[in-house]
Amino acid sequence: MHRDIKPENILINKKGEIKLTDFGISRNLENTDFLCNTFVGTINYMSLERLEVKKYDHLSDIWSLGLIIIELITGKFYYK
Repeated sequence: MHRDIKPENILINKKGEIKLTDFGISRNLENTDFLCNTFVGTINYMSLERLEVKKYDHLSDIWSLGLIIIELITGKFYYK
């Protein structure tokens, strides 16, 4: 689990290949049922359960990616 997916951590090269960077606070999950409860990452791209300091899983990274996709499509940050 990356736990800090945000536009600054996504790179695209001249070939159009996408690379994810900055694995400083990432974590390897023992299995897909594993839950985390730490409050780390960039608040603007955190899932709701992370903001409410509840346990979360790999789907919180999908939430962050979704916010970035909305931002790319609309040209605006979702929560503004």
